[in-house]
Amino acid sequence: IKTEISKQSIGVQTLAPGVAVYAGGDVSMTGSASVTGPTQNGQPTAALYSGGKIITDGGNPSITAFTYARNGLQKANWQTFTLTGTTVPPMDQFFPSSLVQTLTSASQAAPNSGTLISNSTPGFSWPWGVNFSGPCYTTSDLHVNTQGVYNFGTLYVKGNLVIDGNATMNCT
Repeated sequence: IKTEISKQSIGVQTLAPGVAVYAGGDVSMTGSASVTGPTQNGQPTAALYSGGKIITDGGNPSITAFTYARNGLQKANWQTFTLTGTTVPPMDQFFPSSLVQTLTSASQAAPNSGTLISNSTPGFSWPWGVNFSGPCYTTSDLHVNTQGVYNFGTLYVKGNLVIDGNATMNCT
């Protein structure tokens, strides 16, 4: 009797197609902070998803991405952001239930995909700015601050995401 056992891996680039940034908690932006995703014909092709709320009530931050926040958008009177929606779509809208279960089990066992970063990663203090072409993740909160330029392929933040100062965040 001959038996062959093989392991197959299925790669997932982002949580859902078109998601540039996913935060499990709140996203706070102040100052001149910006989140920029790719555009096509001047329109965003990426999305910013927040499991909490998106807070842009300090300064004049900008978002070039569709925004979805479970608990809505909080902004100052003079800001003109348009909240695309409050429904963060479930994964089974994009993947079959068997794959959702596999991904759920894998994330509970070891929640990592790509490069693990934190606020102690070089570039999150002087000199500010990072360049990651692939997916990045953090297992806690992340604070993108001051005048740096932060380039990510995709970014998964388990906790809260704060973007402030003159920080610029690009997701490809």
